[in-house]
Amino acid sequence: MIIAAGLGAALRALTTPARFFLAALVTVAVAGIGRKIGAPARAELTRALTDPAPGVRRAAVTALAGFARGDDLEHLAERARADSDGPVRATALVALAARRYGRA
Repeated sequence: MIIAAGLGAALRALTTPARFFLAALVTVAVAGIGRKIGAPARAELTRALTDPAPGVRRAAVTALAGFARGDDLEHLAERARADSDGPVRATALVALAARRYGRA
């Protein structure tokens, strides 16, 4: 997904209001890709886990959690351990707990 992959550079070049708007659009796109495409979009969703925008990372965590396995679980654990945004860490923890206790 070119939009998610190039978001970092694009966001740095934009003014604050435009940056917020673009991040919101990418967040919606990532969430939709996770719901509609699912596992075939694994690489794009994994890249989105390191996006500069916390909303995009949260959407990627949620989308990836639906079909996570192996390395995907490691990526979610890394977000839970080290993400700079508290809600991203919380979303990753909830996703991992749901997988562990059979709710996902």
